[in-house]
Amino acid sequence: MNNSIKEYFILDNGNRQKLKLSRHAIDIIKADRLRFYSGIKPKTIKGFINVIISNYYSIFPLSTEVALKENESVRNNLISSGIDKDAVNKAVEEINTMHMDKLIKEYQDKFEIGTGYFYTVLLNKKNIELLEKLSIAKYFFNKSFSPLSLYLEILLESYASLKKNQRAEVIFKKTIDIIKSAIHHDAYIEYKDGIVNTKTFPISLYHLEDSPIPYLSIEDDNFDTVECLDDKYLSIKDLERNKVHELKEKNIYYSEMHDFLNDRDEFKTDVNRSKESLKRKFNFLVRFTKVGLERFLYEEDDLSILGIPDKIDKYLYTFKTNETEVFYNLFKFGSSMEIIKPIEVRNRFKKLYKASYDKYNNKKEN
Repeated sequence: MNNSIKEYFILDNGNRQKLKLSRHAIDIIKADRLRFYSGIKPKTIKGFINVIISNYYSIFPLSTEVALKENESVRNNLISSGIDKDAVNKAVEEINTMHMDKLIKEYQDKFEIGTGYFYTVLLNKKNIELLEKLSIAKYFFNKSFSPLSLYLEILLESYASLKKNQRAEVIFKKTIDIIKSAIHHDAYIEYKDGIVNTKTFPISLYHLEDSPIPYLSIEDDNFDTVECLDDKYLSIKDLERNKVHELKEKNIYYSEMHDFLNDRDEFKTDVNRSKESLKRKFNFLVRFTKVGLERFLYEEDDLSILGIPDKIDKYLYTFKTNETEVFYNLFKFGSSMEIIKPIEVRNRFKKLYKASYDKYNNKKEN
C-alpha cells in the first residue's frame, strides 16, 4: 500500500470498519435493503451498504464533485488566465481546506457523529480500492475521529436523511446512468428476460406517485410509447436485477430527429454556434398540395406562424420565422407540404422524413 499519511484513508483493519450509526440510519438501511434490493445480489445488509458507498460517494454533499465544484472551477479559470499555476493551487487548496473543515463540522453536529450504536461494516474489494484512492480523504484528518470512520458515518447518515425516492436513485444509480446514457445516445438497451436477451428502446424515466422506484417508458413494437398502465413498462429494479446494458445500435428515427433539432443552426459556419442564432428569422418558401393547403387554411388560426401567399401561385407560401417554428408547425403535414428554400432546411426535412419511413418500413408485419 502506497498511501501517504494524512493524504488518503488507511484501512488498518482490512475490510472491517467499526462505525457508530444512529438508530434512524440503521433502520433506514435495513428497510431499504428489503424495499429496493429484495431478490437482487448482494442479499445481506453488509453487502447492501457497499452498494450505498459505491453509488453515493461521488454525489453526496461532502464529495469533491459537490463540495468543491465551484472552487475547482475557479482554479481552472485562474490557471487558464495565465496566473502562476503553483500559486493558484496553493491558494485554492487553502480555501478548500477551510471550506471542508466547516462542512465536516456542520455534518458532524447535524448527525451527532460519535453518539450512535456500534455497527461493523465489511467493505468489499472494490470499495477498499476506491477508498484508498479517494482524494477527499485528506480533509478528514485531525478531527478527533478515525478519518475513515468519520467519512463513512457522515456518508451513511447523509444517505439515510434523503427522501425515499432520492435514496432509490442512489441505490439504482448505475442502472439509471446506463438508461440515461442510452436515451442521450438514442441507443437501444438489452436485458435478461428469463433466459432470453431482450432489446428495447428507452424513452424516459419517471416516478409513479405511490412508488419511490423509477420506471422506464419504452417504445413498443407498434412504435408507440408504452405507458405505466401497460404491462410492458419496466421497473428500474427489474432492470438492475436483469443486468441491463446499453447497445451500440441506435434508433434511427430518434437519432435523426435529434440530429435535426441539434443541427438547425447550420446557417452559421462557426462551430461555436450561439443559442441566440436559433431564434434568427429567415424566409421559408413552402409549397402545399391541394389537400395540404386546405388543411393549412383550416388550421391557420391555431398555428404560431404566419404564411404570406404568393401573388401568382396560390399553393406557394412564404413564412418569415425560425426553423424551430417551421418544424413544429409544418412537419406534421408530411407529403402535403414541401420546403423549397432554404435548401439546408429542405435537406434536413428530407433526411428526417426518410428516417421516419425507414422506421415504419423495417417493422415486421403481423
